[in-house]
Amino acid sequence: MLIRRPHYTSYVASQRSVRGLVLVAPIANADEEFRFSSGLQPGTYALAEDTVTTFNVDAMILKSRSPLLVVHGTADKTIAFAEGKQVFAASPAPKKVFVPIEGAGHEVFSDAKTTAAFKDFLTSLDGS
Repeated sequence: MLIRRPHYTSYVASQRSVRGLVLVAPIANADEEFRFSSGLQPGTYALAEDTVTTFNVDAMILKSRSPLLVVHGTADKTIAFAEGKQVFAASPAPKKVFVPIEGAGHEVFSDAKTTAAFKDFLTSLDGS
């Protein structure tokens, strides 16, 4: 299963067992993403409840034990690299891999290391 929107993918994986979960530059949660992208300090804004629920990937990932691959560019200015690490750390999956793409920004799909990570992860699922 590979969907470019990590919050949709994480939701599906939180509701049912999936063969494997691939998240590229995932948002950990709406509050952290809004702070990162806006530069506003906590307590100076309010987010709608449905926004908080929809983008709460770190909470959704807690409900999935499916094999996980997280890929994130270390120089991502759209979604903080730390958010990808946070989602990865929150996962209880016994089989999980975090691949940092050194110096890459948000669009890491064309990076050779991303392609190799996808191939290795998908190949590893064949033996699951």
